[in-house]
Amino acid sequence: MNSKGLAVVVLAAGKGVRMQSSLAKVLQPLKNQPLLNYVLNSLAPLNADLSVVIVGFQSEKVMAAFSDHQLIFVCFVEVK
Repeated sequence: MNSKGLAVVVLAAGKGVRMQSSLAKVLQPLKNQPLLNYVLNSLAPLNADLSVVIVGFQSEKVMAAFSDHQLIFVCFVEVK
C-alpha cells in the first residue's frame, strides 16, 4: 500500500432535534440508507489511510450500524 498520510475526520455527534425524531441525525434514513453512509461514500475516493468518526448521541447505535466499515470511533461526551 502506498501511504499518503491522509486522515479524514467526520463529525457525527448530532441529536437531530430539528428532524423531530428520536433517532440520531446520522442514522436518519434517506432512500433506505443512513445519512452517514452518504458522507462515507463521498470520502471513499480519497483512499484515506485513517477514517475517524466522532460520535456522541446514540453512539452505540451509530457504531453498530457502521461496524462493518474500517473506521475509528471517538466518543464525544458533553460536559456540563
